[in-house]
Amino acid sequence: MAAPCTARAIAIFALAAGCGGSWSASFPMGVTADSKLSVSAYKGTVRLRESRSGQIEVVVRGKAPVPLDQAVAFTIVAEPDGPGRHLAVVPAAMDAELDLEVAAPAGIRLYCSCSAADVQVSGAWSLLRVVTAGTIDARVDATAGSLRSQRGDVRLDARGAGPTGELRAESTSGNVSVTLPARWTGQLKFRTQTGKLDVPTHKGLQTIWDENLKGVVGRLGGRREEDGPLPTVWGVSGTGNVLFRVGE
Repeated sequence: MAAPCTARAIAIFALAAGCGGSWSASFPMGVTADSKLSVSAYKGTVRLRESRSGQIEVVVRGKAPVPLDQAVAFTIVAEPDGPGRHLAVVPAAMDAELDLEVAAPAGIRLYCSCSAADVQVSGAWSLLRVVTAGTIDARVDATAGSLRSQRGDVRLDARGAGPTGELRAESTSGNVSVTLPARWTGQLKFRTQTGKLDVPTHKGLQTIWDENLKGVVGRLGGRREEDGPLPTVWGVSGTGNVLFRVGE
């Protein structure tokens, strides 16, 4: 995984690694509709959250299998001449197993692409896209996008106003669980190939099941006052189970 080829590096930082340690830094970021943050990792844990300072904040902990006189490099890049800023945090050591924590201003577009790292994300984002072979645990408000894992479980706990557009929670072989707030109004589409669907009845939920009970479509909530298409939430697994719950 590499930084976008259209970007230019504006800063490079290094963490002395091999015996463990930590590294941290913060970077200003003007928030516009085009602001975007990309975070990549190979293995370990990635934690994504909202920044209270309005800046990009990065904290790195862990070990890398390299001599102490070498470093794990992180490059922060920005798109030149763009209406918004595009920052990318990319670890350079493929064998490093790190705990990477990144905080960003709410409302930006957030992308996270990992080989096998577990990803934890919270906050409100205009767009959220996460892909990994590890687990995904998302506790988010007012977002759209996708959460995709190859092998790990995917948990989506939508809070506040709930998803604003199409939001997909998918795993090839892991379990998928989705929780939506009771006041949310939108469409639901759940399916599994060989696992089980757990979608209990609820007074605000209307559902239609397929004949083999491997797929269900439905609607949560009543009529909406605003025009436009309803937001849609997907919960999909290949061989794992899919669970749905209505929260508070």
